[in-house]
Amino acid sequence: MSRLLRFSSSLPALLALVLLQPAMAASDCVPDEEACVEVGRWQLGLGIGLGVRTNPLEDGDDIPLVLLPMVSYTGERFFIDNLDFGYTLWESDTQQLNLLLTPSYDQVFFERWDPVNFVLESPGLGTALNGGGKNSSDPKEPYPLIDPGVSGSGDFEGPESLQRKLPKRHMSGLAGLEYHFRLGGYGLHLHWLKDVTDIHQGEERRLALSRAWQAGNHDLALSAGAVWQDATLTNYYYGVPQGDAYWASYEAGNALSTQVRFDWNYRLSKHWDLRALLSYRRLPEEITASPLVRSDKVVTAFIGGVYHF
Repeated sequence: MSRLLRFSSSLPALLALVLLQPAMAASDCVPDEEACVEVGRWQLGLGIGLGVRTNPLEDGDDIPLVLLPMVSYTGERFFIDNLDFGYTLWESDTQQLNLLLTPSYDQVFFERWDPVNFVLESPGLGTALNGGGKNSSDPKEPYPLIDPGVSGSGDFEGPESLQRKLPKRHMSGLAGLEYHFRLGGYGLHLHWLKDVTDIHQGEERRLALSRAWQAGNHDLALSAGAVWQDATLTNYYYGVPQGDAYWASYEAGNALSTQVRFDWNYRLSKHWDLRALLSYRRLPEEITASPLVRSDKVVTAFIGGVYHF
């Protein structure tokens, strides 16, 4: 049974996202070969290196990427790719349609130990251009904070008077359809996903175009795409309800984020690869206008070695 060379949906990430992210094959597969993934085989790896995912949130720490486990399995129909679980409904030599269950990626900024922060292919779902902290009266001033110790007084205190706390946000599970089209080294990747864990009941749609090359032991991939999220999803992660003691209220709307990513992989031996990636995600105004957000971009970078067991 032929199987397309899989491109991981993990961008958080980041696209990521994280966006759809192209995952480099850990075996000796050649991108243009028709049969690339060995059916019924588990692949286990561990990335060891230096990396970071920047955090666009106010008071949010950047996320180090040092040890990154990798797990994948491809069966006749069922497959696992790190935190993605799928079932192939239909495939041809150039196309594939899957059912997919994948985590959301926006919660990674709120929780350092979120499982998605330990996946190399997750979306570069963040630093440093200050695009947040907007106020309707003066965009340069931080949002006023209400001192919880003065209940109902209406008095505002500056940010020095108390430490702001980021709200708790939970991981949601997104399920839906995944479509791939590949011809030569080019790829088109589409996702249509909805929350099935009753966390926020929002929808997310992803589109990515990719180009892969191989030169000797070097594998290169470049991808660009966008992620559309409905207001229900964005408001859960970036909205602030009325009456919050630390942040001014804000209601987020439908948002379209864009992302580009570059991957490089070099096969040293049967067990070792060298790997590097650089991902840039641009956040739209519907997200950056939130008082929780200080930056309009997310940058993910990693360089190191990958050991395949």
